[in-house]
Amino acid sequence: MAGRNLVDDLPHVWVEKPERCIVFKQKKKEFDPPKPMELTSIDSVLWHSFISEIGPKAANLNKGIKLLFFVFVITFVPTFTFLLLPRFVEDFKPSFIVIDRYFSFLAFLAILITVFAGRAFITSNNKKIDEEIEEICETFNPRFQQQGYSIVYRTIYTGQCKPKYVVSARALVFIGSRVFNSSAVSQEKKAQGSTSATSDKDKIDTTAFDDFEV
Repeated sequence: MAGRNLVDDLPHVWVEKPERCIVFKQKKKEFDPPKPMELTSIDSVLWHSFISEIGPKAANLNKGIKLLFFVFVITFVPTFTFLLLPRFVEDFKPSFIVIDRYFSFLAFLAILITVFAGRAFITSNNKKIDEEIEEICETFNPRFQQQGYSIVYRTIYTGQCKPKYVVSARALVFIGSRVFNSSAVSQEKKAQGSTSATSDKDKIDTTAFDDFEV
C-alpha cells in the first residue's frame, strides 16, 4: 500500500522496492533498470546518461546492512547461549564458563549499542545518498521536461524511527508535463483563492468596525 501511494500509478523506477527482509535479498551490483514503456518521448541517450549518474548512488544504499546482521547473529547467539541460558536452565552449566551477571549485562549492552550505532550510520549514509540523487534529478529535470516529463524522487519510511510493520521505499517517478503543469496551476489557484478569501474577510471585519464608529 505504501509503495502504491508513493508512485501513484505513474511511470516509475524503483530505487528500493518496499520489501521485507532486505538482508536476504540478492542485491544487484549495478543499478541499470529499463526505461518504463510509458516514456516513449524520452530518448535512449538521455535515459542512459541519467541512469549512469543515479546508478553508483543507488548501489550504495543500505551498504553494510548484511554485515551488521551477521555481526549481530555471531555475537548474540554465543552470548545468549553461554551467559543467559544457564540462568533459566539449571542443567545447562558448562564447567569452563564462569557466569557473571554484570558481564552478561555488559555483553548484551555492547551488542545493542553496536547494532543501533551501525543502523544509525547506515541510515545517515542513506540520507546523504538520497540528497545526492535529488540533486541529480534536479540537474536532469530540465532536459526531461523538454521531452515531456518531470522527474520526482520520492522516499517513504527511510528514517531511523518508523511505524511497525512498514518498510522503506524509494522511487524515481516521472510525471507528464501536462499533469505536472495542471497540478501546479491548481495549487496556484488554490493559494490565490485562499489569499482572496483572507482579504475579503479583512474587508468585512473593517466594515463591521466602521459600523461602531461614533
